[in-house]
Amino acid sequence: MDVYRTEEEQVEALKRFWKENGKAIVGGLALGLALLFGWRSWQLYVANQEARASYAYQVMMSYRTGNKDGLAKAAAEKVVEDHPRSTYADLARLHLAWLANKEGKAEEAASRLREVMAKAGIDGVREIARIRLARLTLGGGQPDEALKLLEGLRSPVPLLLAEELRGDILLQKGRTDEARSAYARALELAKKNARAEVPLLSLKLEDLGPGTGGGDQG
Repeated sequence: MDVYRTEEEQVEALKRFWKENGKAIVGGLALGLALLFGWRSWQLYVANQEARASYAYQVMMSYRTGNKDGLAKAAAEKVVEDHPRSTYADLARLHLAWLANKEGKAEEAASRLREVMAKAGIDGVREIARIRLARLTLGGGQPDEALKLLEGLRSPVPLLLAEELRGDILLQKGRTDEARSAYARALELAKKNARAEVPLLSLKLEDLGPGTGGGDQG
């Protein structure tokens, strides 16, 4: 009889607990399921957007490879418009800058590159934009400003390209020993990066001959 009464009390206790807390439990479960399925839906959405951006970028690159500049430009603008926060949009902006420079629109190219420098989510992409802007600035007759743009780079491949460009700028300014040092640093970075392609770098360094050890003024 005592056992029966205990079981009865347990049932009554469970009923009271459910009456008092049932809505909260059901609500919590519903919220948890909603969050779970919502997160999965978000992941699927992000993956789908990434795939769309990738496809649009590949279309753009196919036009570029085929030297169809007009179509490549339209495709690049579409990537930026439809996927503005993606890495593909940053790469498309780099291509738009390249096209603008090819068309002789230096100011537009510089503006595109500054946009990448400001918005790109990957350090290496931002640094590539800085190097291209430095080249553009050098072409505009501002070697000192170009050198400033090459300061503080950290990513391996951009740093390699920056050192080679730094050597070109210093050589143009008549600072041969400093140019030689920059080329040597670039060559050392190239040796550490198996995928680096710098066919002219060794020739540039060889053409300068041995250093004087005293440095140049300029």
